[in-house]
Amino acid sequence: YAGLAAIKTRLKYTRWCQQHGWTFHAKGKPLTYGVVKNRDDAKNSKMIWRSNRNNMIMTKRFGERGASLHHVYTGNKKDQALFLVADSGQNCVDMVIYHHSLKHNHGLKLPHGMQAVEFESGEFNKQWIVKAMDPKAAYDRVNQGVMEYLLATRKVYAIEYIGGLLIVRG
Repeated sequence: YAGLAAIKTRLKYTRWCQQHGWTFHAKGKPLTYGVVKNRDDAKNSKMIWRSNRNNMIMTKRFGERGASLHHVYTGNKKDQALFLVADSGQNCVDMVIYHHSLKHNHGLKLPHGMQAVEFESGEFNKQWIVKAMDPKAAYDRVNQGVMEYLLATRKVYAIEYIGGLLIVRG
């Protein structure tokens, strides 16, 4: 059944790519397709899984910026995730934003050495954790619109800005 499930997943991703103008790669090493310019910054990521055995990658260019979606898994159905890796358009101070429920699970290596950043919204601070190398940069990046979006969504994300990359784990 595992082989059939993998085939169905590949077909689902292939169809999605065809409908949305992305390119599907059934296998490969993440970030080797050259679409994302700042892919070397991913080496310092706290979120990208390095122990993944299998992955399916979708890539697309948006003008000068590249993006790739990575469906990665370690062989265990519970250990899988979808990552968006994209050129952020500028060099950013290292920062992570993650839902409070991710604090102790999901294979997420949370950063050490970053400062916790508190915002005026107590509700946001209850649900989301923000850590940054420079708290002022976090206040500039996480504005009221970002906080409202994250509070309104039912999805559990982990977001990382590192170098010239934006990485989102969904």
